[in-house]
Amino acid sequence: MAESIEFSVVVPVRDEAGNAAALAREIATVLEGRSYEMIFVDDASRDDTRGELALARRELPTLRLVGHRKNSGQSRAVRTGVMAARAPIVGTLDGDGQNDPADLPRLLARLTRADAPANLGMVAGKRGKRQDVWSRRMASQIANNVRRGLLNDGATDSGSGVKVFKREAFLALPYFDHMHRYMAALMLREGYAVEFLEVNHRQRGAGRSKYTNLYNVWGFGSTVANHDPNAVRQHLFDAWLRVPMASGVEWIVTFGDVMVLLSLILLFIELLKSTSTGTAAIFNHALSMLVFIICLVEFLLHPAFATTPFFLILVMSLLDVLAGVVVTIVSARRDVEFAGQH
Repeated sequence: MAESIEFSVVVPVRDEAGNAAALAREIATVLEGRSYEMIFVDDASRDDTRGELALARRELPTLRLVGHRKNSGQSRAVRTGVMAARAPIVGTLDGDGQNDPADLPRLLARLTRADAPANLGMVAGKRGKRQDVWSRRMASQIANNVRRGLLNDGATDSGSGVKVFKREAFLALPYFDHMHRYMAALMLREGYAVEFLEVNHRQRGAGRSKYTNLYNVWGFGSTVANHDPNAVRQHLFDAWLRVPMASGVEWIVTFGDVMVLLSLILLFIELLKSTSTGTAAIFNHALSMLVFIICLVEFLLHPAFATTPFFLILVMSLLDVLAGVVVTIVSARRDVEFAGQH
């Protein structure tokens, strides 16, 4: 009888030559003596990631390699790996080597402990001392704060790739692009409990990050506060355009991004008009008021649209309106003082 697999480790990779095979060896060392498998999902890498992993399989019998014919994104890669997993418990790591495989046993022990809540579905890692440049840390912090404020899921680090969860719990979640960043909220909505543990974060071994600051602050998919759990409005965030860059970063433009960009352009025109004409009437900020009202109504009636860029537009338009009110009041007082002097 074949040995039963107790733990599956899923690692999505794209253009991680120089990192992926080394990470596989680390996982094998950390989990030695356990009944496990590791599944590397190659998301249509353009370098020799797949070749290096194929060579590593000769020395690592627990390594499985699956892949996509075209780039499908991290969420799809994670789902592909979980679907292929044979164990009831699944762990995930990012493929760049910044996540420490040594954290997996701690998260696994926390999830499977004897006194764990019956509905505990996931234990997620939260990175302690992040080994990223300050701009990336700041962008991630802003995105996390806004997302946590909207979802109230208790997750302080949704970008951490270190997670251990029950496979059946994951498969019960609705799928949409970028869902890996909302797993805590999705788990809670499906009735599962979620716990968090601080994990180690390391320097990237080779190559460059596939995610930019624009991705952190701008590239949010649908929030999960939808009235219908099975009707996630993912069509707003389907990729309209994918542009591969020489650095390895792939810019993805969605419908939501286009709408946000158009709104920001309108706000810029409104500000430019009011400052260049030198006038100080409230109606010069009417467009900002209109944008603010639209965003507020959508936020109240359709929480699924409350993405980070949507929230930023709401705040920016409100600030512009308030600025217009202040300038109008100040100008009116000056007019009164000027008239009094004559």
